[in-house]
Amino acid sequence: MRRNMMIFLLVLAPLSVNAQNMYRVTGNNVNVRKGPGKNYAVLTWEDFYGKEQKWQLDKTDVVRYLGKKKNGFMYVEAYQPVAGSIGQDIERGWVSTEYLKLMTRKCHSCNGRGYFNRPCDEYPDEGYGHGNYCACSHVLLTPNGDWPGGKVICKKCKGHGYL
Repeated sequence: MRRNMMIFLLVLAPLSVNAQNMYRVTGNNVNVRKGPGKNYAVLTWEDFYGKEQKWQLDKTDVVRYLGKKKNGFMYVEAYQPVAGSIGQDIERGWVSTEYLKLMTRKCHSCNGRGYFNRPCDEYPDEGYGHGNYCACSHVLLTPNGDWPGGKVICKKCKGHGYL
């Protein structure tokens, strides 16, 4: 019995690690800070006009937890706007756990990967310059932090792997 339980836990361990690192933001204008507390400055970015803007996340944005928790804050990766562009980069900062909800349901369409093992050019162009939401033309947060360049992104989970 004990041996069976150990095997069961070893098989499920990799699945639970992935499910425990993707979080959905539950509030609007949630600050991303330099450190784990309200006494730390909010990170900033420069907009198209050269004006400094606070880096804030909105409801339904997704972040990846990077394994550090302190003072009710989590160290995460998230999309940050890029100056003079409609694009975004993945940057790191601290977010209050009060505004984060764990994404626990693995997407069954892509089996939790966030993408399919099909090249983008199999499908007609859908606005990214590549076919069907191709990962090679924009930044993508996936559960494992991997880069599926040139692969078709799952429309159901929007490339995050979890719902």
